[in-house]
Amino acid sequence: MILHFATLLSVSWYFRVYILNLIKGSEVEQARLRWLIILATLPAALAGFFFDDLIEFVFRDISVVIVMLV
Repeated sequence: MILHFATLLSVSWYFRVYILNLIKGSEVEQARLRWLIILATLPAALAGFFFDDLIEFVFRDISVVIVMLV
Protein backbone atom coordinates (compact mmCIF):
# COMPACT_ATOMS: atom_id res chain seq x y z
CA MET A 1 0.00 0.00 0.00
CA ILE A 2 2.81 2.40 0.87
CA LEU A 3 4.53 1.59 -2.43
CA HIS A 4 1.38 2.49 -4.38
CA PHE A 5 1.03 5.73 -2.43
CA ALA A 6 4.66 6.64 -3.08
CA THR A 7 4.18 5.92 -6.78
CA LEU A 8 1.08 8.11 -6.83
CA LEU A 9 2.99 10.93 -5.14
CA SER A 10 5.94 10.73 -7.49
CA VAL A 11 3.78 10.65 -10.63
CA SER A 12 1.65 13.49 -9.29
CA TRP A 13 4.76 15.54 -8.57
CA TYR A 14 6.19 14.92 -12.04
CA PHE A 15 2.95 15.90 -13.79
CA ARG A 16 1.94 18.62 -11.29
CA VAL A 17 1.85 21.46 -13.81
CA TYR A 18 -0.22 19.44 -16.26
CA ILE A 19 -2.59 18.27 -13.51
CA LEU A 20 -3.08 21.79 -12.17
CA ASN A 21 -3.78 23.09 -15.67
CA LEU A 22 -6.27 20.29 -16.16
CA ILE A 23 -8.04 21.10 -12.89
CA LYS A 24 -8.04 24.89 -13.28
CA GLY A 25 -8.57 25.01 -17.02
CA SER A 26 -11.97 25.85 -18.40
CA GLU A 27 -11.48 25.12 -22.07
CA VAL A 28 -13.84 22.67 -23.73
CA GLU A 29 -11.06 20.21 -24.55
CA GLN A 30 -9.86 20.13 -20.92
CA ALA A 31 -13.41 19.60 -19.68
CA ARG A 32 -13.78 16.72 -22.13
CA LEU A 33 -10.51 15.20 -20.96
CA ARG A 34 -11.61 15.44 -17.31
CA TRP A 35 -14.79 13.50 -18.12
CA LEU A 36 -12.86 10.91 -20.11
CA ILE A 37 -10.49 10.35 -17.17
CA ILE A 38 -13.47 9.86 -14.84
CA LEU A 39 -15.13 7.47 -17.27
CA ALA A 40 -11.89 5.52 -17.73
CA THR A 41 -11.65 4.82 -14.00
CA LEU A 42 -15.16 3.41 -13.71
CA PRO A 43 -14.47 -0.10 -15.12
CA ALA A 44 -11.60 -0.70 -12.68
CA ALA A 45 -13.61 0.64 -9.75
CA LEU A 46 -16.61 -1.53 -10.62
CA ALA A 47 -14.45 -4.62 -11.14
CA GLY A 48 -12.81 -4.06 -7.77
CA PHE A 49 -16.17 -3.58 -6.08
CA PHE A 50 -17.94 -6.59 -7.58
CA PHE A 51 -15.04 -9.05 -7.77
CA ASP A 52 -13.29 -8.17 -4.51
CA ASP A 53 -13.66 -11.63 -2.97
CA LEU A 54 -12.58 -13.44 -6.13
CA ILE A 55 -9.55 -11.21 -6.63
CA GLU A 56 -8.52 -11.63 -3.01
CA PHE A 57 -8.93 -15.41 -3.21
CA VAL A 58 -6.90 -15.78 -6.42
CA PHE A 59 -4.05 -13.45 -5.50
CA ARG A 60 -3.66 -14.72 -1.94
CA ASP A 61 -1.94 -17.85 -3.28
CA ILE A 62 1.84 -17.38 -3.06
CA SER A 63 2.53 -19.24 -6.30
CA VAL A 64 0.34 -16.80 -8.26
CA VAL A 65 2.17 -13.88 -6.67
CA ILE A 66 5.57 -15.38 -7.54
CA VAL A 67 4.58 -15.94 -11.18
CA MET A 68 3.17 -12.42 -11.49
CA LEU A 69 6.34 -10.88 -10.04
CA VAL A 70 8.63 -12.75 -12.44
